[in-house]
Amino acid sequence: MKGLFWRIWAVLLLLSILWLGWAMKTSPPASAQNGVADEIRAKKFVVVDDQGNTRASLGTVDGSSVLGLWDSNGKVRASLMVLPGGSPTFLLSDSETKVRAVIRLEADGSPALKLSDSGGNPRAAMGLLADGFPAFTLFDAQGKAGAQMGLLADGSPGLTLFDRHGKGRALIELSSDGSPGLTLFDAYGNGRAQMGLDAHGSPRFVLADSEGRVLFSEP
Repeated sequence: MKGLFWRIWAVLLLLSILWLGWAMKTSPPASAQNGVADEIRAKKFVVVDDQGNTRASLGTVDGSSVLGLWDSNGKVRASLMVLPGGSPTFLLSDSETKVRAVIRLEADGSPALKLSDSGGNPRAAMGLLADGFPAFTLFDAQGKAGAQMGLLADGSPGLTLFDRHGKGRALIELSSDGSPGLTLFDAYGNGRAQMGLDAHGSPRFVLADSEGRVLFSEP
């Protein structure tokens, strides 16, 4: 009778060990048991509303990482992406999906903001040039620069006016000593007339020919 007891006990112990090994092998990780996964891998994620309409997506498009946000009419209104070259870009679109505003870091790290009209033509741009100088540009309906304002390395402000061919025709600036000046250019970019005040406040006026030779100067 005593031997039978020990045999039954040994069988139960063996079954317990086998069950414990099976349970450890098949049990999910602790994070999964708590309803939280440590990592999820997928090529694309799509978020839909109660009606099943796409409202957001995260994935890659032509080598760019893209986060898109849709309105209730199924149109993309905002996109955040990193371009293949590494430039992060933020796009804002109107109800007709025309991109109206773009914020971007260029490849050299320079930030830029571009605003466009309903036809998709750029009308204003602001940013820092590669050398760190700020610039603000206004464009006409054909996308050609009409005026540009910026600061030089020494902090001197300047305003350039362009003709319909994109040629700079007038420059208004303050020199490093604060003296104001106006320069007028011909269609070939040659300075032909200049007027302003010197550091002491005295006026000056200069006229030149197309070769840059002074024709008249006062004083």
